[in-house]
Amino acid sequence: MSVNRGSHNHDVSPLGLLERPAYSLAMASRLVGLTKPRVSRWLRGYSYQSPTGPGRVTIRRNLAPVLPAKRSDLDPFVSFLDIVDLLFVKAFLDQGVSLQRLRQALNEAETILGRSRFAHKDFWTSGRNVYLQVRNHEGALLQLLSGGQWTLAGIIQETGRQLDFDRQTGITERWFPLGREVPVVLDPMICFGAPAIHRRGILTANVYDFYLAERENRDRTCQWFDLKAAEVDAAVRYQSMLAAA
Repeated sequence: MSVNRGSHNHDVSPLGLLERPAYSLAMASRLVGLTKPRVSRWLRGYSYQSPTGPGRVTIRRNLAPVLPAKRSDLDPFVSFLDIVDLLFVKAFLDQGVSLQRLRQALNEAETILGRSRFAHKDFWTSGRNVYLQVRNHEGALLQLLSGGQWTLAGIIQETGRQLDFDRQTGITERWFPLGREVPVVLDPMICFGAPAIHRRGILTANVYDFYLAERENRDRTCQWFDLKAAEVDAAVRYQSMLAAA
């Protein structure tokens, strides 16, 4: 059995790896917990036909994507940063923030900081409001869509606690989908961004496949990959969740 321990071409910049299309829409939907059509709409927008006017003439309307980061409409794959953006949108929606407000917040953030992504350390949320941390104001957050009102952040959301950010750029560089206490990570610098055992460089899918092939024998799986029981359990748990998605 081959084990993917590889990394990437060193000629590719870290930011280039983060933005490299590497995940199919189907995989992105499984990783984030959203339907494939929803992932496509949020990243690429969509068109629909609607009757209008006295004669009920049908016209085509185009709805812009929620996440307007630059990407090719012809590329069927999405990047790691797209995945993280989707995580933030899902978290905001779960708290009651509308898609319209999220679009407006990103537009404001791009005006302030020159970026149009949520996959950045500067973003936080509380209740129905979206906040942006501006580095020149330590401990303070700018409430987007509020005319520039300043407020203090109270709670860092769970989504933010699952992410590691680059110290210089603030861009998200890795994601712990089950939380930091579980050794499963998505890191574009390791295994081409596929789910892997943290600090091991071994695909969780490989561990899971071997575990099933060995009739769910954890000890044999540990021996074969030189892993701890907790690492095998984490891989099995995560891959089982993906399989059920």
